[in-house]
This record gives sequence, C-alpha cells and structure tokens, in this order.
Amino acid sequence: MTHRGTFGFWIRSDGRLADNDSNLELLRKLFRDGSIIRNKFGPGNPGDFSFGSWPILSHLAGGSAVLELEDGRPGSASSTRDSRTSMKPPSFFKTRGPTTFSV
Repeated sequence: MTHRGTFGFWIRSDGRLADNDSNLELLRKLFRDGSIIRNKFGPGNPGDFSFGSWPILSHLAGGSAVLELEDGRPGSASSTRDSRTSMKPPSFFKTRGPTTFSV
C-alpha cells in the first residue's frame, strides 16, 4: 500500500482508500484539524459555505457514501450548494472519463 495526501492516508493497490484502523485515526485527525477551516468550527455566517466545519462535514458525509456503479465507475452521494438558492440539496455524482458530474 502507498500513502497519499497531507495526512498520508493508506491507499490500496487499486487506488481506493484502505479500510483500516490507521485511516480511521487519520480521519479523526483530519476532522479535528482546525487549520484547514481557519479554526472556524461553527457553521459560519449565513450563505458562507467556504469555511467552517459545516462544509467539511458535508464532504466527509459524501465521501462515506462512495460506491462502485454497475459499470465499475465510482459514484458518490453528497450535498451540493445551489448558488441560485443557497440550498444544499442531496446530489449524486459519477464519472465519465476524467469528468465528474452530478445526476
């Protein structure tokens, strides 16, 4: 296995995150690291989706819902901010070649 990213997550030979105790501890460390969210652990100001723990949590929740589609491509469930309404409806993403898009 190899390491990837600032925190050094363990990556399997097929490119997926390894399901192990070390990665779980790294995820805990990532979630508690205030430097990546400028130490703004609250939801931020209304309409501010750039910083704070709220967007971090939504990405982690989306990352926990990564799955393999029937054709072998990855897909993930998440929430995405709609810039017209500032709402964050549920979304599903999949890839086509190097492009990721919402369905």
